[in-house]
Amino acid sequence: MSMGEEFKQFTFTEVVSILNNFEFKYEWATEQHNSPFFKEYSNLYNTDPILLRCTCKDSKLFSEIIKSLDFFEQEKHGYRCLENDVIKSLITNLYLNPGPSPIAEFTDGVDWERFKSLSFEKISPTSFVVKLQELIQVGGLFEKSKQSSDQIKNLALDFSNSIFKENIKNFKIYYTFDEGWSDYFGKMGMGLDVTFFLFDGTLGEFWILSKTDYD
Repeated sequence: MSMGEEFKQFTFTEVVSILNNFEFKYEWATEQHNSPFFKEYSNLYNTDPILLRCTCKDSKLFSEIIKSLDFFEQEKHGYRCLENDVIKSLITNLYLNPGPSPIAEFTDGVDWERFKSLSFEKISPTSFVVKLQELIQVGGLFEKSKQSSDQIKNLALDFSNSIFKENIKNFKIYYTFDEGWSDYFGKMGMGLDVTFFLFDGTLGEFWILSKTDYD
């Protein structure tokens, strides 16, 4: 932050309340959905990945909230993790859940007690790219990628750069890997959820990239 730049620090309670009622809207990420990475990622797993870009009217206010996220992290399992209530307030946001919605997979049948135990680990943009590479290299339960390591690396880089653009330094990224959030998959231990929340502090918006694989 430069000298003289004002920064409003919000309390944790304020952030959770604001995010739950903030006027977000979905933007269709055409470039990312049509990318070679996303197509490859989609082909390797039993369910289609979720990719959501969420913008808002007051991007300046949301940018200030994004700056506040560092103050709401906690040490969990040896990692810096974002408080779960911040994530919960986003995925239950009133404007993102007007009945059936693209975010419904996160809110329908969620075991909220189980949700409290999840760790949304903070990762760097570089680590984000590496994890994308690993997801392609490992593949799904039944499908494996035929791409070479170099090809996979380039796919992941191109995809991530299409999101970061010139704002990479102002992104905060949180990641979780779990057996499943929903009652069905969570209790039966059949699913694997990989989810990323990417907060763009420059544009005042956030992205969700998530994938569930099950047998």
